Amino acid sequence: MRVRVFVLASLACASAVGLACIPNPSGDFDQYKEDIVPFASQGGGTFDGSAATEAVEGTFYGACLSELGQNNPDKVFSFLVDTKFTPNAGAPGGQLSLKLTVIKTQQTGEQTNIGRVPPETVSRANQTGTPLGSETSFVPTDAEGKFNIVFGNVNVPGDANPISQRPVEIINGAMAGRFSQNSFCTRLSGDVVVPISVTLTPSLNVCQFRPIKDGDPTPKFTKDDYLPGTCPE
Repeated sequence: MRVRVFVLASLACASAVGLACIPNPSGDFDQYKEDIVPFASQGGGTFDGSAATEAVEGTFYGACLSELGQNNPDKVFSFLVDTKFTPNAGAPGGQLSLKLTVIKTQQTGEQTNIGRVPPETVSRANQTGTPLGSETSFVPTDAEGKFNIVFGNVNVPGDANPISQRPVEIINGAMAGRFSQNSFCTRLSGDVVVPISVTLTPSLNVCQFRPIKDGDPTPKFTKDDYLPGTCPE
């Protein structure tokens, strides 16, 4: 199935690493791939949680760090996720539905030298684009909370891209992750086709999700929260 995952967060210059927004996209990206090797081989991090065993229904905030965003935790693609989990009766695992909607970024001001970031507070008023997934479409989770979800064709609006503010498209997009009682994580995979062509490496495109309510302060994450070990396969 072709998927343009949103996310896909992962794209950094529209998600795909800022390549289409720099003078020498090809050369700079080759250098970037060399620079990211230490992070890729670092591993580390631990998954904080065990598989959910009780029903969960509510809204989660998600932040996705892209390998193409030079591992800058200030440059994350963010989402609001309508989440529902129903445990299996008398057996491990359960059924999980996720509906993700990307959130617009905001300008922080020149003095921060950061640029566009997620809003300071969580609000459905900041949602943009077409939601991914559905509240009525479920995928199974196993005894360890593992799940895999594939999205249909997706376009990420430029106002949700913290890197270049350009639209992003991905095909073959998927999220594999672990769902626990109070949090969950995913690894993103897929092929970026707009604004450039890049294949994402799942271990370098980790997303973290936490429960929130409308009006709550936006959860903050550090680079260590996105190490590959924080979302094991």
